[in-house]
Amino acid sequence: MKVLTWNIMQGGSQQRLAKITDTLVTHDPDVLVLTEFWAGPKGDFIKQRLREAGWHDQYGSGAAPKENGLLIAAKSSVSPHVTSIVPAEKHRWMEVAVQGLQILAVHIPMGLPKPLFWAKVVERAQQLVTGPALIIGDLNTGLPVDAEGTPFECGDSFERLLTTGWHDAWRLKNGSHQEFSWYSNAKNKKGFRLDHALVSDPVRDQVSACWYSHGERTARYSDHSPLVVQLDL
Repeated sequence: MKVLTWNIMQGGSQQRLAKITDTLVTHDPDVLVLTEFWAGPKGDFIKQRLREAGWHDQYGSGAAPKENGLLIAAKSSVSPHVTSIVPAEKHRWMEVAVQGLQILAVHIPMGLPKPLFWAKVVERAQQLVTGPALIIGDLNTGLPVDAEGTPFECGDSFERLLTTGWHDAWRLKNGSHQEFSWYSNAKNKKGFRLDHALVSDPVRDQVSACWYSHGERTARYSDHSPLVVQLDL
């Protein structure tokens, strides 16, 4: 199973929408998770293009127009999963089951809501860790090695997952190598690895590959690089 996540930057501009959908078709994942997905005309364009290309099962997170939400699309049947653990920013949180794999897709906000949102992720992660599960999306944090300059806020929450049965899929396959999925807009651009795929212990040995595709970011289709994880499921 190939799973791709990508922050498409404010729903994708009119000039970028075709590039975004072409990218997704080229990567051809079984399941894709889009963050900063916008409902409305831009979102409808993406969903229709994906539907035409074979991603027939699609679920949005119910975000308001021009509000950063999520879209999950799959080529096989997806079952939405509802739990009592949901953050206040519920449009940034979705959980589905695909072929026996629980997928928790998130886009963690910045600012004051961030620690509260992370607390919900940690709480739900504790319930999911004993089964086949994947936490994926724009987590807006990481370990110090994944940031140039100022360390991440809530990096301790990320580290807590890594010490309680979760594994960074990219690190599993890339060791101590350093790459960044987003760069700041400051004069002296700083790199950060914000987009992650964390697998539970039962899935650890089934991660066959995990990589970032940076060409889309450097070509400015988005300000984030897509992340792809390949699972032998």
